[in-house]
Amino acid sequence: MACRLSKEKASGIAAEYCTNGFKKVESLLSVGYSKTYANNVGLKLFDNDLVLRAIAKIQAVAITITGYSLEQAQAEYEQARAQAIQLRQPAAAVSAITGKARLHGMDKDAGIKEETTPQLKPEEQARLNIIASEYMKRKA
Repeated sequence: MACRLSKEKASGIAAEYCTNGFKKVESLLSVGYSKTYANNVGLKLFDNDLVLRAIAKIQAVAITITGYSLEQAQAEYEQARAQAIQLRQPAAAVSAITGKARLHGMDKDAGIKEETTPQLKPEEQARLNIIASEYMKRKA
């Protein structure tokens, strides 16, 4: 059976995903999919071009409005970590490392099964970056 995803539904999934800490299953549940569908078949919706474009658009707008990106936050955490090590403050270094991990969704409970806390694959992230940069070029 082919997936017929409307633009509105894709936008809803993207909006939930971008506002809930990038939790795919929770996003699908929020827009009305069943728990079984969200945990299994629904995760494939995040490979759909409509959903990918909607996510990229939201992220591009957020960067434009705030002037702050994931890369900037990561650089700040790295700078804080390096300074903490230089000042011999291991607790501060650990705090910065934890912050970097949270940026990438690695703060999830270890007791949760892997499939319930999916992460973007490198190729998905690369594709989102391309889509976002194309969107920004068109917007400029």
